[in-house]
Amino acid sequence: MTQSSSPRQSNLTFEEAQKVLAAFNGMDMVPSLSEEQGLLVQRSLQVISQEADSCIFGICADNLDQAIQTLNEYATGLSYELPNGPDLRGNLSDAAGVYVKCNLQSSLFYASPYENSQRGVLLAYQSVEHPDIAPLYGHLPLNLFSAAD
Repeated sequence: MTQSSSPRQSNLTFEEAQKVLAAFNGMDMVPSLSEEQGLLVQRSLQVISQEADSCIFGICADNLDQAIQTLNEYATGLSYELPNGPDLRGNLSDAAGVYVKCNLQSSLFYASPYENSQRGVLLAYQSVEHPDIAPLYGHLPLNLFSAAD
């Protein structure tokens, strides 16, 4: 991840981060983001992640390798530890896509066939201290935390 960011991005409040991410509430399609927008979304997710009590990832990808790589990149970017490997459900080799769900609190972690055309990352957060936190952000770009970008 690129370390350069403006002072405003590095000093986001929880409320500012929520405003940035509000554009992603219930979004069906992944928007195209500039590098600056991507960095702002990354920082906003980092702020929300620090305040949240729980996080659930949903990854809609073309294949299992892409989904796991994306999950690992997001987990690294958000300083989360993942449970060991997903439980594989169904025949993933014949699927048009794959859905990976990873609940960090319960360690529920599975991959299953996914037939819809949407691709991206869904993040569900919960917080006792911030009950107004949005229940779901996504679809976010698969490559948001990719080192190659």
